[in-house]
Amino acid sequence: VNKNRIYFGGEILNPKSEYILLMKNEKVIDSIKLNAKNSFGKYYDSLSPGLYFFQHGNEFQYIYLEPKDSINVRLNTWDFDESLVFDGKGSEKNDFLLSVYIMNERESDNFHSYFSLNENEFNEKYNAVVERNERMLDQFYSITPNLSSNYKNLIEGAIKYSLLRFKELYPYFHQKKMVANDSLAPLSPNYY
Repeated sequence: VNKNRIYFGGEILNPKSEYILLMKNEKVIDSIKLNAKNSFGKYYDSLSPGLYFFQHGNEFQYIYLEPKDSINVRLNTWDFDESLVFDGKGSEKNDFLLSVYIMNERESDNFHSYFSLNENEFNEKYNAVVERNERMLDQFYSITPNLSSNYKNLIEGAIKYSLLRFKELYPYFHQKKMVANDSLAPLSPNYY
């Protein structure tokens, strides 16, 4: 038995199809048929570590897989993202990845409302979120000490990219909301 094999399985409540697709970089890696109890599972001996996603019906979710992981998912298709639960070795990485995804979705709504704020007020909101995310990441690292550098790079990028995107969008959306002309309002030299 390969000691580095990866297990991926789980249970789908209210299934929308008979299959789960495991994909990477838009390519289908595997199609796994659900059994009579709406469960599935498969061992993989040669998956490279990294970010994958699984799809069921029209819904999909990212999953991070590394050698020796044994991941079980349980989800209800009626509330896909919010019902998704990971279990098994490696589940903490995927729970955190899912919480970052959901947090980023919620933060998107907040930041769109911040675009009407002046630059200083926007930066205060932005910096508060950055600090909260850094504390959250530090806490996760302290309770999950043996994470691979590849996973750390992925999760740090997932947390930072979303916020940096709002920092870049602020001048354009602020202008659109607050000023009638087409020229951008000047930003202070230390904005970026």
